[in-house]
Amino acid sequence: RLPRRPRSPRAQPGPGGRQAPPPTPVPTTQIDLQLIPDLRAGRVGWCVDVSIQAAGMSAGHRGCTPAGPAGTMVISTGGLPGTVGAGYAIVDEAVTEIRLSDGRRITPEVDPDIPPQWRSASWPVNGALPTFTLHDFAGAELPPIRTAPLDPLRTRRVSAANPPRRRCAMRASGNLRATSARLVTRTIGAQDAVDPSYVACASTVYRIGESRLRASVLLDARSPAAIAPDLPSVGGAMSVRRDGRGLLAVYGGTAAQRERVLQALTVRGP
Repeated sequence: RLPRRPRSPRAQPGPGGRQAPPPTPVPTTQIDLQLIPDLRAGRVGWCVDVSIQAAGMSAGHRGCTPAGPAGTMVISTGGLPGTVGAGYAIVDEAVTEIRLSDGRRITPEVDPDIPPQWRSASWPVNGALPTFTLHDFAGAELPPIRTAPLDPLRTRRVSAANPPRRRCAMRASGNLRATSARLVTRTIGAQDAVDPSYVACASTVYRIGESRLRASVLLDARSPAAIAPDLPSVGGAMSVRRDGRGLLAVYGGTAAQRERVLQALTVRGP
């Protein structure tokens, strides 16, 4: 099933110079992050699936951050507050230290599952999420984003079973049950977004038994007419195949269910 998106507070960059009380001690925590593009039609951004295990308990969270323009320091950030909680940030390689408002200092790390020019960082919490500031190798504070992030492109709801014959529309053979679908309504121009970035020109939700799977057609957001770059990683919840200049991604369900959807779909001229 697609993970629910709890409306929990995000970890957010905060003003420097203010020191919050020391954090409540947290048990030894394992935090796993998986970075994937935002698969909703018309969105340009990055999402993170978070898995948290601590003191015999587990929790999960999925958060999405709209893409900022080239030069943005924060690619995606969020977190899950509570007893078994965690904050995270995917940042540009220029960020060498993240200073939390509770006094902790986090060093972003190279992660083979994200683009090589980005770094990942995470921290356990036991209660509210701290704010943070970003710093370079000299300790200077960096702005998290240069200008406002991108707004979603305009989309419209279309028939999931019988979509219009427009670019990116998906049709399924066999007895796949499509429940909802959206298409971007206008020609997609180049987006001023971090590199790499993707835009979903179409998205359809399918049901197989109790599982809910989302299929999306991804284009290169910075150059939609070009061949979309390969994803750095697809993790354990997404399957991808190339379709023309775009990528067809299926998220949710089991690997066998995702493969069934990939094999059943045809895409109109991505």
